[in-house]
Amino acid sequence: MIFNRYVLPNDKFRFVSVNKAFLKSTGLTEKQVVGKTTAEVIPDSSHSLVINSYKKSIQDKQVVTWVERSNYPSGERIGVVSIAPVFDANEQCIHLIGSVKDITAEERLKEREAELRRSQRRSKSGTWEYHIRTSENRWSHELYTLYGYEHYEIEPTYEFIVNHILHSDNKKIFDTVLSDILEGNDISEFCSEF
Repeated sequence: MIFNRYVLPNDKFRFVSVNKAFLKSTGLTEKQVVGKTTAEVIPDSSHSLVINSYKKSIQDKQVVTWVERSNYPSGERIGVVSIAPVFDANEQCIHLIGSVKDITAEERLKEREAELRRSQRRSKSGTWEYHIRTSENRWSHELYTLYGYEHYEIEPTYEFIVNHILHSDNKKIFDTVLSDILEGNDISEFCSEF
């Protein structure tokens, strides 16, 4: 997302232009943004952070970057904002050119992963992923703990899991399901408790 702000006296800033990505991400219309001041567009919860970042960029005469959480008509957006000052021949800042990288999805994923880790820790459970095509195994942090290992103390290879983790009764079932998958047979999700 790209935006251009005109610098006004008394720490005021007016939107000159924004691109379509800015409008789509925020849920605002061009009429709601262009020609409006920062105070008219940026939610109150972020306003002082934004103004202070603008002032720092102008004072230091350099790009300033920050992470901003704001609520817009499209919902809460989390973005990495960078702003660059543009000076005239008299060393007066006349514009601020900015960009925003929307990281809302990435931040939501991190929040969900942290929530999953907390839930697994509380319930004393863990997850194991086995990617058949690559033979890559992934254990959650909690699964290492449940089996008495420090995180990444051992590498959870297929062979290690079959020989040290799976109960002997489950080995044959696991191998059968794995063979069915590799042969392209349609099976539903395989679940096993250890």
